Amino acid sequence: MPVKSRKKLTFLVIGCFLSAWILSLAVGFHSSHFAVAAEKSSLVRLQNLQKIVVNSSFISPLVELFGNVFVGKKVFVASNTVLSADPDTQICLGNETNLQDNILLLALRSTPAPSSNCGKRSSSTGERVSIAHQAKIKNSKIGNFTFIGFLADLNNVVLEDGAFVLHGAKISNVRIGKNLNTDDNIVFHGPLEVGDNLTIEDDAVLFRSKVGNNVTIGTGAIVVGVTLEDGVKVPEAAVITTQEQADTLKAQDLRKQ
Repeated sequence: MPVKSRKKLTFLVIGCFLSAWILSLAVGFHSSHFAVAAEKSSLVRLQNLQKIVVNSSFISPLVELFGNVFVGKKVFVASNTVLSADPDTQICLGNETNLQDNILLLALRSTPAPSSNCGKRSSSTGERVSIAHQAKIKNSKIGNFTFIGFLADLNNVVLEDGAFVLHGAKISNVRIGKNLNTDDNIVFHGPLEVGDNLTIEDDAVLFRSKVGNNVTIGTGAIVVGVTLEDGVKVPEAAVITTQEQADTLKAQDLRKQ
C-alpha cells in the first residue's frame, strides 16, 4: 500500500476512534440523570437533567434547564428549548404537553405572574397543550387542550381551556376565557379581560378593553379602551377607540337579530 494511502487510513481510524470515545462519554453523562418526585402530584421535578426519558416523558438532551421545573407524563420537549425558573418560582408542564424546538418558557420572580396550582409565581400548562416553534411564554397560565402558534409571545397571561392562539400573536397582561380562536399576527395588550368564545382575525389589535362572550373582531380591526358586549361583531379594519363607537356596534348587532 502506498505511504500516502497508509497515512490517510491511519488518520481515518484515529478519527473514528475519537468520535466513538466522545460519543460514549456523552451517553454516559446523560445516563446519570435523575428526577425527584413532587408531592401530591403526577408531576416530577427535573433536576440535573441528563436522562432523555423522565416520568414517561421525552426531554431532549439539548434542552436548557434551570430552577424548579416539573413535568407530567407523556410530555415531549424538543431540542434547544429553554425552561428557566428563577429562585422561588416554578414551571409545571401538564400531561401530554408538546413543546417544540427553540421555545423560551420562563418563570420570573421580578415581574407579575398569575397564581396557579403550580405556585404563586410560576409558568404552567394544563394537559394536552401544544406550543409551537420559537414561542416565548413568560409568567403565564395555559389551560388544557390549548394551542400556541410559532413566534407567539405571551407575558403574564391566563388562557383558559381550549384557547387557540395562532402564529406571531403578542399577548401581555391578559385574562382570556375559554375557546379563544385567533388568526395570525394578533396583538393583545392588557389590562384586558376577555370572555369565552372570542374570535379575532388576522392583524387585529385588542388593547385595554373588556370583551364579553361570543365576540368577533374582524381582520385588521383596532379596539382600544372600550367594553364590547356579548355577541358583538367588529367589522374588518374598524377602529374602535370610544365607548360610543362600541355601543353603536352593539345597536347594529341587535338590529340584525
